[in-house]
Amino acid sequence: MGQSNNNPLSIAKKMGHEIHRDNSGNQTIMIDVKDTEALVCLNCGSEDFSQVINLRKLSALHPKNPTKQDNITAAQRGFVCIKCGTGNKIGTIAEYKSLHKKDE
Repeated sequence: MGQSNNNPLSIAKKMGHEIHRDNSGNQTIMIDVKDTEALVCLNCGSEDFSQVINLRKLSALHPKNPTKQDNITAAQRGFVCIKCGTGNKIGTIAEYKSLHKKDE
């Protein structure tokens, strides 16, 4: 059976995107930032966010710890606007303008 032309790399090639292969053979689709849409804070309109993570520790003494060493893991929780501090309230510029029409 031949490889399907509906896989993401085939579709990306048809759309004109460059495909890069790293030294390990992994392929990456290169998309120009001009082809993307900015996301903004729906509270203040800023495009600048920070990732929020929770750090969790599994003690070396915990009976379910297979390594018997302290382990720290990070769990991504979302994004926070660095201008106003609002969390996970992200949308397009059009959505922001629609929400704030009455403010203008």
